Amino acid sequence: MKHEVDSKRRAKLFLSCGQRADLDELRFGQAVRDALDYRKGGLGYDVFFAKGEQEPHPVVQVIFRELRDSDYYVFIDFKRERLVSGLSGGSTLSTENAPSGKELFRGSLFTHQEFAIACYLGLPFATFREGKEQEIEALGGIVGSVLGNLEHFEKTSPESLASQVSDFIKTRGWPINSRGRLDLRFAGDIGHRDKDPTEGWISYYHLNIVNLHARRAATNCFAYIDSIIDQRTGRRVDKGYTCELKWEGTKLQGVRIGPGNSRGIDACIVYHGNPPHLMFRPETDAENHKTRAEIDQPLIVNYVVSCDEFREAKQSFFIKLNADGSVEFKPSEDPTADLQ
Repeated sequence: MKHEVDSKRRAKLFLSCGQRADLDELRFGQAVRDALDYRKGGLGYDVFFAKGEQEPHPVVQVIFRELRDSDYYVFIDFKRERLVSGLSGGSTLSTENAPSGKELFRGSLFTHQEFAIACYLGLPFATFREGKEQEIEALGGIVGSVLGNLEHFEKTSPESLASQVSDFIKTRGWPINSRGRLDLRFAGDIGHRDKDPTEGWISYYHLNIVNLHARRAATNCFAYIDSIIDQRTGRRVDKGYTCELKWEGTKLQGVRIGPGNSRGIDACIVYHGNPPHLMFRPETDAENHKTRAEIDQPLIVNYVVSCDEFREAKQSFFIKLNADGSVEFKPSEDPTADLQ
């Protein structure tokens, strides 16, 4: 099965479950991953499953980053050791039932901690717990309060669990082509010309800020230039002031971008004098907050957009003014983009 989805729009799903090999948890988790991940022919999500990730970063750092960057969360709680209340000491677990007549089992501490973070981040989630509902005791605390309507499963085979999770997610209707983020893109214009009463002919170049989420609007969106770096020297040429850029068609500095829609910002302006020059001019009356660039000065410009719903979006662009007044404007992966 092919999943023709824009890579930037493909929804990311965090799969959280125990991975103890002696309890066969890893094999069950891998089967669920394969049923959901587009690379395995699954439903089409970009699935993060920690066991399959090989990175030189501390595992906690990776987990935090991936949770923050995910759009959906799937929690699978496998049964482990039996727990009872009123144990008077010692390390041996009792085989008595809990006072409710139901048994309570320990799950993976790691997955329960991941679930707490996912709740804090507000991720839509689907939850599954091993064991029959009438035979196991409900979880306590915050986890128990949130997991009021979880799905139960029997650990019969990896395929049966993968099918149950896949079918349940289909009923949720989680869009595959929906990311909780903004994307910054060069508008592709060659400079919208206008005549200024004092400056003469000027050209505006724009960035489009795209909301990649299919259902949620991005509100209170503010756009800034984070830094402007001379590619030849690696040094900043801007003053380091944070001023809002102007959105197209409005004097408001904070705007709303609807689901799947975009809005433009003034990225830079060319003044067609003799010689021409390029300006980065945010919405300010302070001249020292503006940055001027000369002909053939290669720049790495780092733009950032913030909003209430999603984390900050950042993108670097290469910008250079030519002698004829035209501008080279394209995305950049230049390492100097991160210089301060």
